[in-house]
Amino acid sequence: MAKGATVFRNTGCDGKTDLCFKYRDVVYEIDVKIAHYVVDNRGYTYWKSGSVYKVMLPVYPLIVVPATGTDLSGWYCKWKQILGGDKSARTNYCPPGLENFWN
Repeated sequence: MAKGATVFRNTGCDGKTDLCFKYRDVVYEIDVKIAHYVVDNRGYTYWKSGSVYKVMLPVYPLIVVPATGTDLSGWYCKWKQILGGDKSARTNYCPPGLENFWN
C-alpha cells in the first residue's frame, strides 16, 4: 500500500495466489515466498527461496526477505530473477512495467 497499490486480503488458506493488488487499474496475482538465509559450501551467504521456481503465470512470485531493508516494516520484497544466456545478466520475472516497483 505504501507503493500506491490497493491490496486485497487473502480470504482462503489454499490455492496458488496469496494476495492480489491493483496498481494503475491492473490487478496482479501474487504468490508470496519467504527467503531463507543460506551459507553454501564455499562460504558464500545469500538469501534464497527454493520454491519460487514452481510459480507459474498468470501468478507472479514475490520473494520477501526478512532483513533490514528500505520498506516500512524493515523487511523487503523483490521479484524472482532469471539468469541471462551469459549467466551474468539477470532479468526480473515480474508484471511488465513493474520491474522497479519494490525499489
